[in-house]
Amino acid sequence: MNPGLLYTGISALTTSVVTRSRALPIRIFLPPVALAGAFVYFLPKTASRVGVYAEELEDRYVPRFGEIRRTSIAHSGIALERAKASAAAGRESVNKGVKSVVESIEQATGLKLKAIGWAQDVKNEAHIVANGAPKDINEAQRIADGAIENKSSSGNSEDSKRLV
Repeated sequence: MNPGLLYTGISALTTSVVTRSRALPIRIFLPPVALAGAFVYFLPKTASRVGVYAEELEDRYVPRFGEIRRTSIAHSGIALERAKASAAAGRESVNKGVKSVVESIEQATGLKLKAIGWAQDVKNEAHIVANGAPKDINEAQRIADGAIENKSSSGNSEDSKRLV
């Protein structure tokens, strides 16, 4: 615990010294942020316990504020996921646009531009599909065996009913 406390304090003091010649908001804002970041990084278990204790105090003394904070954290997470999905969709549309431009250049000039970069991507996709195929086959075999076993066990019960 002592080295973590020392590193945490040193990071806050170092940030204070580094921001000494900066603007006033930066001098006020960055040292506590560095302290909190170093605290979480160097003492994660202690930081988690302090966070839990702070939430308990928050729920006890200002429950409405805690509810608003938790709601804002949840909404921030949702916004982050939407941003990730939008970035992925944008990346995909840009890739499609680039591929269409490359294809039109290939058709117009006769050059083989796709052979340069996309061949490796196609090879990687083929490896992924090939590596996943045995797992899919084993899963299908397991399901089929279970279905056959269920069918045979239900057939045996019908045969035993007929004998009685």
